[in-house]
Amino acid sequence: MKKLIKTLKNGMNIIAVHNPGLQSVGIAACVKFGSIDENPKINGSAHYLEHMLFKGTKKRTWKDIGNKTREFGIYSNAMTDFETTTYMMQCYKTDLEKTMDLLSDQIKNSILPKKEFNLERGAIINENLMRLDNPGYFLYDVLPRTIFKKHPARMPISGDNDNTVKKIKRNDLLKIFKEDYAPKNMALAIFGGSSVDNSLNIASKYFSDFNKTYAPKKRIIANEKQSKTKLVIKKPGLNNTIIGIGLKCNEFEISDLQEYAGLKIITQVLSNNLYDEIREKRGFSYYSRADLNSYSTFGFISLISNSKPENKNDVINIMLDELEKIEKQKINKDDVKKVKRQIIVNNMMLNEQSLYSAIQLSTNKFLRGGNPFISEKIMNSVKSIKLDEIKKYSSKYINTDSYGLAIVEPK
Repeated sequence: MKKLIKTLKNGMNIIAVHNPGLQSVGIAACVKFGSIDENPKINGSAHYLEHMLFKGTKKRTWKDIGNKTREFGIYSNAMTDFETTTYMMQCYKTDLEKTMDLLSDQIKNSILPKKEFNLERGAIINENLMRLDNPGYFLYDVLPRTIFKKHPARMPISGDNDNTVKKIKRNDLLKIFKEDYAPKNMALAIFGGSSVDNSLNIASKYFSDFNKTYAPKKRIIANEKQSKTKLVIKKPGLNNTIIGIGLKCNEFEISDLQEYAGLKIITQVLSNNLYDEIREKRGFSYYSRADLNSYSTFGFISLISNSKPENKNDVINIMLDELEKIEKQKINKDDVKKVKRQIIVNNMMLNEQSLYSAIQLSTNKFLRGGNPFISEKIMNSVKSIKLDEIKKYSSKYINTDSYGLAIVEPK
């Protein structure tokens, strides 16, 4: 695979990778603005703005945008995270220019129509109502509140319907769009069946005229101690109980890839064990897993499971038992060997997906020390790290006397 990085005169980073074995092309435009950058009074504004970029530009209505994506079979979506908002499209390789025309128009020329702004609030409120039923979203919207007391990662990514989302004004979003959606604050990645030269030429054609001033904003590092915290949310209409345990770890440091690799291995061991103990051996859950959530200003290890309400305490005890095994360094060479291969092979398979790869490259620019191609170095660290080092990190971060516990259960 051939890969290149180019910085346009306006400061926008273009990352292009050619994988000749692919017929598709993934495109991801990442903005360094997420929920931690918001004014807490309008928490959810980054997510609201993400929705509004699909609602019309100076030359296209929302219907025009939708018709074009359907006409060419383009997959189009976006996602808001703690530190970034990413707009993505995937297309057949010969349709790259048509797709870039659409994406660039949304990013450069969105007008956030007043009528659509008011209508979209209803869609966002309904999306948020769905999120608490979903273990994957629960991880981001509820669990961080038990881990962080001061850092803005404790705010839900999509906001709070009654306290913030209903209060967001169109001018709030226009301000973010004007100040933060600037080329110096963005990275564009193109991965797949288009040659590097073709990708760079098309990206330059559609983004070279994108000119906005940008004043960088300072972010806070989450240097607060973990304390034992419990949060219970009772929600009408639920049949399912969702349980999360979170433990704070350090933010991503490009200078210490061994620690990141060690934590990746620890969380994968935990994830495998949770699946085996909760789902396979006891049938308490469909969804049980652990993850490492690593950002440039904070990080945490999460354990998530769902269960019937009557099995809640059993599931919590199993989760804590598995944590205690790691805390007491009950990790053996065979487990580590299997998990290393699991992580490396999973990474290889994901890198065969054009859209995933484009998203990873663009977000790495802001989350992984400015290096879009750092994943290869991370995999090398996963391969080389020794058992003693892994145990050192388990002692540093796993503490069953100090963790966050969050529960969403039927009312």
